[in-house]
Amino acid sequence: MPWSPCSPPPTPATETVALPADVNDIGLQRPSRGDVGSGWPIGRGATARMRRTAGWYAMSSQKVADIIASALRAYDLGDVREIVAVPGEHANRPHRVETDVGRFFVKVLSGRLAAPAVLETRHAFIQHLIEHRVATPAIVPTRSGDTWAAADGGVVEVYEWIDGAALAPGDHCQAVDGGWLLLDLHSAAESFRPSAPGAKRDWLTPDGDLAKLERVEQQVRTYLPAPEVIEQMAYVRHCLTDSARVLAEADLKTHMIHGDFTCANLLLGPKRGLFRSRHRHVTDFDFCHVGPRILDLAVLGLDIARASPDPSAAEARISDVIDDVYGLGMMAQESEVRAMDAALRRVAIHQELERGSSFDRIAALLERCRAGYRFPD
Repeated sequence: MPWSPCSPPPTPATETVALPADVNDIGLQRPSRGDVGSGWPIGRGATARMRRTAGWYAMSSQKVADIIASALRAYDLGDVREIVAVPGEHANRPHRVETDVGRFFVKVLSGRLAAPAVLETRHAFIQHLIEHRVATPAIVPTRSGDTWAAADGGVVEVYEWIDGAALAPGDHCQAVDGGWLLLDLHSAAESFRPSAPGAKRDWLTPDGDLAKLERVEQQVRTYLPAPEVIEQMAYVRHCLTDSARVLAEADLKTHMIHGDFTCANLLLGPKRGLFRSRHRHVTDFDFCHVGPRILDLAVLGLDIARASPDPSAAEARISDVIDDVYGLGMMAQESEVRAMDAALRRVAIHQELERGSSFDRIAALLERCRAGYRFPD
């Protein structure tokens, strides 16, 4: 049956691969490629991003396993007991590594994410945050003191393992925790000066998303869409160009930002006592770059909006994060608050196009964004 952008995507299969003979008791799985000739663009959402930014399909699963086993020899981690792929769709193929020394979080990167200038800037930013007491996993150095190891065409990063669960955007208290984490991160980021030009991105330029939108529109039109779908297409295009214009004209504070500040990248540690608070950590800085900090707020706000039962609940929860947390921290500027609606719409379209969402879903989320935050008078 031919694929339509308005139909649900196929369920990705998984495949287990053979592993290096010198590494024992390792399990590794990844989504299979599926039918490349079908209309579905080889996976959905984060998988599509993997393919473009991290070279996900540039290497076979066997190659990924070989790279991990080879690169770990550059570290003083003791004997490897187990390497297990972290569940879910990720752009950096993370694995949990158990050794005689302890437990570690390992990423395998390629493409732009593995460029030396990008790696150096990202690692310097992480170290800067740690020095400013922002809770984030520390990078484990190699024996020679490097912060990454190259092995057979891939780049490997090793981080300390953090026990915990991702923050739940539908939980009001945890959503507010995310706001406090972002406040800490941006407060520290203001004093960071990246030296490498690779850290800069012209993310607000709508050209890339407009090109994606045009490709999807062409696919939809081949199926003779209903009039309401054509209206939704026009509405999404208008929101994309209008939100990009508003953000381009606004006077926005710019510095190093996280770039993917979703609740999935925020960990809440285990409770260690009846009256002790749980530690909160920010993880996954693969897409950090210099840009308007309002984008991090918008990414977090969208997580909250998607998890809210209705637009009124979304409005209250997003307001609590932006006004009560970020505002009380003396961070939010008036221009940022007034541009928040545009930022929410801009990020919503970008994320949903990445996920291959249908136009009715994108239009519904945009309507929720409009109700999700209103700047105070």
